[in-house]
Amino acid sequence: MGKLLRVLHLEDLSSDAELVYRALKKGNLKFVRLVVDNKAKFTRALKEFSPDIILSDHSLPSFNSHEALIILKKTKIKIPFILITATMSEDFAVDVIKRGADDYILKDRLERLPTALTNAMDKYRLVRNYQKKMDEIFKNEKHFRALIENSSDAKTLISKHGEWVYQSPAVERLTGFPFKDLKGKLIFDIIHPDDLAYYRAFFKEENQLPGVPKPYQLRLLHRNGYYISTEGMITNLLHDESVKAYILNFRDCTERKLAETERSTMVDDILQRNKDLEQFSYIVSHNLRAPVANIIGLAEELNDNQLALSEIKVLRQYLLQSAKQLDHVILDLNNVLQVKHEINENKEKVTLSIILEEIKSSISHIIRDENVDFLIDFSEADELFTIKSYLHSVFYNLISNSIKYRRAVAAPIIEIKSLLNGDKLTIHYKDNGLGIDLNKYGDQLFGLYKKFHHHVEGRGMGLFMVKTQLETLKAEISVESQVDQGTEFTIEFNSRK
Repeated sequence: MGKLLRVLHLEDLSSDAELVYRALKKGNLKFVRLVVDNKAKFTRALKEFSPDIILSDHSLPSFNSHEALIILKKTKIKIPFILITATMSEDFAVDVIKRGADDYILKDRLERLPTALTNAMDKYRLVRNYQKKMDEIFKNEKHFRALIENSSDAKTLISKHGEWVYQSPAVERLTGFPFKDLKGKLIFDIIHPDDLAYYRAFFKEENQLPGVPKPYQLRLLHRNGYYISTEGMITNLLHDESVKAYILNFRDCTERKLAETERSTMVDDILQRNKDLEQFSYIVSHNLRAPVANIIGLAEELNDNQLALSEIKVLRQYLLQSAKQLDHVILDLNNVLQVKHEINENKEKVTLSIILEEIKSSISHIIRDENVDFLIDFSEADELFTIKSYLHSVFYNLISNSIKYRRAVAAPIIEIKSLLNGDKLTIHYKDNGLGIDLNKYGDQLFGLYKKFHHHVEGRGMGLFMVKTQLETLKAEISVESQVDQGTEFTIEFNSRK
């Protein structure tokens, strides 16, 4: 022992106190002692002497070991208490131990005292060290719990089979679900349906990567029925016996995702406007300039007083042709601008089959004359919430082009089919016409005034209007085509609503 052991000895006989002193000396113990013989001195010594151990006779004139133990317990001082007495029955020994004594020594067996004292001190030292570690663990647990419970990041434990095992309070703040609503449920029950296939594969892959944190993004159901976007890290600790779960640490990033989507939409809109400006610039510099220049030139010629009547008549015909050409360009410009400005036109529930029947009825004579065959399948989806006039225009232009650019050796066959995937509607439009060389004209296909077959009259407006109107409806169109085999358009609407 490094420092002097402070021994408080409760004894009223100085001769007995001396014998105890000598027994401790024989045990080579380094100590300092204080002998007291009554309750008042004992109580004061506990405060002022600060003993490391108490040795006590059982019976004093006005005090005993039972009372001493009661006083010691009240002070909440945790030190060994060894009873030293002349005689002791077995029942008394059991009773005194129950009352809190650590050991007892008979006065005629004092040679055992140093060993008993050392053992008692070692025991208390172990208990104190254990308690200190437990206090530290408890303190760390409180710190950890405080961090978890007050963190803005949500934390969950998910079992090997995807069951909800634990959640921090932040989970309820983010999702609205208290733990009792999610406990035992599968995490896949609250993942967005469009993300399910990906995240089943994700968890399966994560199962092969124990202990490796991996970033992820996930859309989770809110208790109010909508979905929130989350991002975070997942760590597989299934191998850790104290955890046996996946740890998900995540935060709500819905606002940022919405801002990113809005920013992306703005960028796309700016890019589209730039493309529109390029188109208008092309129209102004080429299609408007040419007829205007012709009109100016013809007007100047008509100012010549020396012209013969026949020449004037020819010039007037040319002037009229140029004016009509200018009028066509202005009408085309008006149609394009009308598409851009009518996006606020009310959307409504539109039945695809009815739209198609209306178009077929309006050009029934052409369909009959050209022996056009339609193969229609709207069994998966026949309704769409959209702008009816735009959808009518899209189908009308596609059908007109299929008939106009048919092959001479085969009657036109037009196939139209709708497919439904969740809330997404896809329309496949296919014909067996002349087709287009996409390697040569693919980047010009939807351009304004672009024509790829010159044996048929047309201004190159149809596909441009189809593309423009679908973009306005937030739909996408793609094309596959082979020369002399036909063309297939795929139109994707992200939502039917």
